[in-house]
Amino acid sequence: MRTGEIKEFIGEKYSLFYPKSKRSLLDEYPELREYPALKALNRSEILFVWYYACKASPYYNIDDHEKRVIRAMNKSFGKSMREQTRKEYLSGKMPEKILQGIQAMKVFEPAARIRAKQLFEKIIVNFEKLIDVDLENDPQFSVELGREAILNKKTYAQMCKEVTAKLPDLVRQAEQAFGLVEVSEEGKVSAAEVGSMWIDDYHKQSQ
Repeated sequence: MRTGEIKEFIGEKYSLFYPKSKRSLLDEYPELREYPALKALNRSEILFVWYYACKASPYYNIDDHEKRVIRAMNKSFGKSMREQTRKEYLSGKMPEKILQGIQAMKVFEPAARIRAKQLFEKIIVNFEKLIDVDLENDPQFSVELGREAILNKKTYAQMCKEVTAKLPDLVRQAEQAFGLVEVSEEGKVSAAEVGSMWIDDYHKQSQ
């Protein structure tokens, strides 16, 4: 899977920690607060770090340092950055906290998160299939089996107990979506991400 562009995976397009609004990425993706180097950055600084160093950034594959910095600065600081500061960034003399933020942002792997997201969704669906059993008509619970049917019911009851204990945590993790956002090629957040994510559909079907 190539980096530096919107990721395409099984017919869907994802971006990681994609800037969805004028809010700080720390507010949009609370997970980022768990990393001290990122938590220390203000809104413009972490946005610069995302555009410069995130593997899902549209500028990640730009090899020319100056071009990459210019585009990242324009998207994050805009005209608010002082000329002297711009020159320092272009020469590579960035503040230490920016350099640390860049190193922290480079760690995130979009492909691994996409895979984890889909695995979690599959686990939840499979859990649901495990406990979706017709006790009255399923052959394994037939009274004709006698004691074996009773043991099967006890096994089933224990399995339901274990599944229901784990399901809430799995759903919460799926809701967080691993920092992934569905976006169009034009960089617009899709309707699915805004109001009809997979987890939203799951909740509706479970009601």
